[in-house]
Amino acid sequence: MNIIIYILSALSILTAILLAVTRSLHLGSVSLGLIGVAAILSGLYCGTSKRYIGSSKLQYLVVIALSYFLCRALLSPVLDLARGDLVLILLSGCLYFVATTAGAKANFRRLVVTCVILASLIHLAASYAQLLDLPRLHILDYLVEGFNENGVSGWFGYYGTFANLSGIVAYLCLSLSVWSRLGRYYRLSLATIGVLAVLAVVFSCSRAGILGLLAGGCCFLFLLLLSSHSLTCNQRKSIHWISLVPVVLGAVSVIVGGLFTIRQRSTDSTFAQALFDSEVRLSYWKMAIEQAYQSPIFGAGSRSYSYESLRLWSEELQTRAATPEFVHNEYLQLLADYGVVGFLFVVGVVACHFFWGCKRVYNLSDQIARDGNHVSSDAMAYAIAGCSGIAVMAVHILLDFPTHTAANLVLLVCCLVWCLPITKKGASCIAVPKSIGRGFFSAMLILLGLLSLWIAVPEVRVASYLLKCKGFSSISGWDAASVSDPQLATDSYEDAYSRSPNYEHAYKLATIHHMEAVGIVDPVERENAFEKALIYYSKAEQRHPYFFMSALNQALINIDLQSYESAEKAFIRAEKYGAYRESHTGLYKRWAELCYRQGRSIEQENREAARVYYLRAVELNDQSASLSASNRYRDWYIQQAKYLYSVGATYDSLKEWHEAEFYFEQAKALIQGWGILKETRLHYKIGQFYYKRAEELWMGRQIDRAVHCYTLALSEIANYNRMTGRSESDAVKLEESTIEVLKYFEMAGLLTD
Repeated sequence: MNIIIYILSALSILTAILLAVTRSLHLGSVSLGLIGVAAILSGLYCGTSKRYIGSSKLQYLVVIALSYFLCRALLSPVLDLARGDLVLILLSGCLYFVATTAGAKANFRRLVVTCVILASLIHLAASYAQLLDLPRLHILDYLVEGFNENGVSGWFGYYGTFANLSGIVAYLCLSLSVWSRLGRYYRLSLATIGVLAVLAVVFSCSRAGILGLLAGGCCFLFLLLLSSHSLTCNQRKSIHWISLVPVVLGAVSVIVGGLFTIRQRSTDSTFAQALFDSEVRLSYWKMAIEQAYQSPIFGAGSRSYSYESLRLWSEELQTRAATPEFVHNEYLQLLADYGVVGFLFVVGVVACHFFWGCKRVYNLSDQIARDGNHVSSDAMAYAIAGCSGIAVMAVHILLDFPTHTAANLVLLVCCLVWCLPITKKGASCIAVPKSIGRGFFSAMLILLGLLSLWIAVPEVRVASYLLKCKGFSSISGWDAASVSDPQLATDSYEDAYSRSPNYEHAYKLATIHHMEAVGIVDPVERENAFEKALIYYSKAEQRHPYFFMSALNQALINIDLQSYESAEKAFIRAEKYGAYRESHTGLYKRWAELCYRQGRSIEQENREAARVYYLRAVELNDQSASLSASNRYRDWYIQQAKYLYSVGATYDSLKEWHEAEFYFEQAKALIQGWGILKETRLHYKIGQFYYKRAEELWMGRQIDRAVHCYTLALSEIANYNRMTGRSESDAVKLEESTIEVLKYFEMAGLLTD
């Protein structure tokens, strides 16, 4: 049974590092399914075998932490988002407990290390192929349609996660090259891989990667010195000389790489901004702190920051900034999503393993000195690599979010495991009576395995559907316009949604139907396509009510279908979380157009109600400009002038002349400096207003005021005719008519200066 457990665990690690290189829960589910089966077999092995199993007191802390995260994820407001976290939680939990129970042996540790190095070699080979402009072979070309490489990123979709992996693997290989019991040529090869991994971090241009590499280097140097404290003078010199090469190389690489990264990233920014991205990430952090303050103990739920940040938008962050799915700081992400309890659990578990690893390095040094063995120990190499990897991750996650990718999270779990003792054959390290320890861990492993399979199996089936259309990108990185075969994509997403309903699949289906409907000419077919889109947008909104784009798109479709009341309701639902996304979505701008259409539809029957709609349009359009400075462009002024004129026109129709004149003049003043008076015909319309008002005043025998209005009308109409070159006969006739009236007044002696 051990062999099967080892094989399944190895496959799980390989698939996680090589396949689960994006945040897609479907790709991570493949690895989860494999380790889930391994966990069930490990549980059976622990419960039935009379031989040794491994355990430590730290396992019980991990059990409590794992239980909390599972419960909090299952109780999250949006289960579709929680499902992504559940895959990561179960994957890391199963791997940890398999590795520390049935796999707490030297052979299993060697297998894990071998899998990590082999998988990382593929990433490194891909990264250097990218650097040298060699033919591209990227796994995401087969998983994500329209994928574009993002710098030097190996097989990852993002250079930051690649830099994190390379940093951890670099110190693993360097540790093995110093302390491993392998032969000289193997150790030299490992040192070479370590050097290449360090350089890969540099070439990735990841700020977080460089800082993590520096932290890992300091930890690596400290542990090398600590590992030699009990050795003889000659042995210590040997260790120091061996460690000198990677230390010097690491220091030079970090310095050169840091300068290179800053130079690459600081084209249009200051040094501090290039290093820290202060304009954006500090604002993200501020919103996360505010969210954590509102739900301090248990947080707001799995990945709740992705929508709560839209409600708590920082005033210092421009609305054209990208929607922040993550905080770019995993500590604050924990506080926001899982509260102080989750934060303390994670920090406590990682810190305990780190200090346990440091203590283990110290004890192993004493043991090697007492036994008089050669200066080599795989356990020492694993402990140093584990602590150095934890240091890399602990600093990297200050500026990024690699632990939300299964590949990087698996590496972190491996680092934790490497810090723990290796169970010797025939020994048992259970801290409680054997029967209790065996029964508890056996039941827990079987339960974790079954829960993993319950979640993973449907998602693996979904992955088989999505593979047909390369549909593994998240909504934030998905563009419906890049779908080459809409019918294939529709069939694939429908199959995926039927197997495992998810708001992302529903939203993508709705978007494809929406785009198809826009291009259809036949009104019946067009309406049917819109109805299909509405159905899936509604399903997406039901599954994730905080994802405002579902409601916004329903509003737009209802406008096209002239279902204005439904559109109004949809805009109201979208406003709470979509207000600050105006630069990207134009929510208020589109809402203003809806109000204008509503006013036009009832203007003949109820001018008072129409005026309310027009005023609302003016207010919403002004809100659009205040939330997005980029919206103050030419078309915005044209639209705002149209709304203001419509307000004035309703006052005009109700013979409320002063109010009408006020809004007409506002509209004219708004676009005066843009040279678009001709395009809007505003001079002509205002001239008509003054002419009509003059006639009313003349009929009421208010001669002086009538003459004044005829004069204003002539000025406006004449200006318009000059702009158009007297090309519009109606405007020319109105000008001539006004001139004749004014001549009559002059002849009658009624025209004064």
